Amino acid sequence: MFLSLIRCNKIALFLFCFLLIAVQATEKKLKVLCVDIHGSVAADVKKILEDLGHEVVVWAVPGGPYAKFALARQEDQLEIFNFSTWLDCQSPDLYEQFYEHYKKFFNQFDLFVAALNGTLAPLFGKTNIPTIVINAVRYEFPFICRPHLRSWLNEFLIDGFHRKKLYFVANNKGDKDYLKFYTGIDSIHIPSLCEYTYDKYRGTNNTFLLNPSRRGTSFYQHILNTLPLLVSNDISKPYTWEDLFSYRGIIHIPYQISTMSILEQYTANVPLFFPSKNFLRKLFQENAEIFCEVVFFDKTNEYLLPNGDLNKLSDPEVFNFWIDRADFYDLENMPYIQYFDSFQHLEQLLLNCDLKKISKKMQAHNLKRKENVYKEWRKLLKQIFKD
Repeated sequence: MFLSLIRCNKIALFLFCFLLIAVQATEKKLKVLCVDIHGSVAADVKKILEDLGHEVVVWAVPGGPYAKFALARQEDQLEIFNFSTWLDCQSPDLYEQFYEHYKKFFNQFDLFVAALNGTLAPLFGKTNIPTIVINAVRYEFPFICRPHLRSWLNEFLIDGFHRKKLYFVANNKGDKDYLKFYTGIDSIHIPSLCEYTYDKYRGTNNTFLLNPSRRGTSFYQHILNTLPLLVSNDISKPYTWEDLFSYRGIIHIPYQISTMSILEQYTANVPLFFPSKNFLRKLFQENAEIFCEVVFFDKTNEYLLPNGDLNKLSDPEVFNFWIDRADFYDLENMPYIQYFDSFQHLEQLLLNCDLKKISKKMQAHNLKRKENVYKEWRKLLKQIFKD
């Protein structure tokens, strides 16, 4: 009996060691290269992957509007691919030049991340190193009105997906379904957390803030005139997260279905105010500034698109498609947002909401939200390196 017990313990010890080795193998430290045009997308990925124990190098494409995340390597590849050459790209040659110049350097990495959308994935060319594509804005922007480049990109992405070389993450449900609609590619919805602000809601300012990214528009001024005693216009650039999070709450009249600034504010537990779906539909009919960056197709030629095309925002069904998938209407991921049915209703909410209670509910939810996001990232990495 004693010998049997020893044998059982040896088997148990062997199984434990085997499982430990297996877990360590799936969680080995990865060296990751992340190329990004929108620096905050890279900052989000970098924080998550480094928290999971991996090393992340970020190349932030220069010339873009997000200088606060100046994480780029200042090397000559930036002369090949930068914000201007990306926006003006007319040929895949740009990508081939970039890849040929850096293909030997790329070999030191275990994983690539194309952070913003699918147009960055071809930078890594024909390498067999897996690439995660993060779609935080329509996957083919700015190629939407360049059919030859859009077709080339679709072929590249579809081929990489089927070869299990490309893996797709959408940080919002709209981009997940938009990619599926045009390419058939399934992606995973993993929201951005934007914890890189390292700051939280204070609410020490006695006024509310109208989202400053739309400052200068006629609609922005209209709201300030409507609610002059409650809504402030005194924030000046460059403003900090500490500045933003000091207001009692932030009001949004959305121009997109998902923005990193909204996610930053939500993760910081800032009470947020948005038009209800019905009020947004009304505003959209009255003002061109509403949802003005949801699609990037040339609006003067929108009539050429058939009804049902997801770039034809004037089609009511398409408009409903987008608002139903907007982050700020996603009650599963972002509950406790306050919705107003009119500007009079907004005024009542601003006067009567229990802001501390709302923020505490957001804080509790954000703990669960973070846990789920990290779980999904672990699952994705295990899938990639198992494949």
